[in-house]
Amino acid sequence: MSCEKESRSSTPSSNDPALRRVRHFVKPPTAWRTSRFLVAAALCSVLASCKEEAPLAEWVRLPAELKVEIAQTPERRQQGLMFRQNLPDGEGMYFVFEKEEYLSFYMKDTRIPLTIAYITKDGVIESIKDLTPLDEQPVYSSCPAQFALEVKRGWFEENSIRVDDKVVLKEGRISFFRRTGGAIGEE
Repeated sequence: MSCEKESRSSTPSSNDPALRRVRHFVKPPTAWRTSRFLVAAALCSVLASCKEEAPLAEWVRLPAELKVEIAQTPERRQQGLMFRQNLPDGEGMYFVFEKEEYLSFYMKDTRIPLTIAYITKDGVIESIKDLTPLDEQPVYSSCPAQFALEVKRGWFEENSIRVDDKVVLKEGRISFFRRTGGAIGEE
């Protein structure tokens, strides 16, 4: 079966070729063409849902907690933990920046072995890296980050804190959360 469509002018003229009757033929959909369209539509739907966060995912609080000093001014961020002789267990320094960007830290005049977690604007740890005392070589975040958390070296491992965990700051204390019940492969 085919579909016909006529186009006519309000003032027809048999001499005007643009105003002659025009026929448009549209092939009827076949079963193969219809099934190909349905498969493509289903694939688009699956791909679109992959970009979204799993709706069943939830964050579970971990037992680790830190008391932190907050460095949010340029002067305080620049000084960081320089000139300190020690850092008590369960304490750290939380650095707050105005926007998310690639961050770097170095250890000039810092004698304490530290580990740094670079954290996204959403509070998710994007990388964890060790810092060497007195080393002036910058250690960069792997991705753009808006926050950084310095702790004694080994604290993250001892408390099972890892990349993709979430950091929540409240009243000078940091709590950690891990995503569960989400996509395949997540805990």
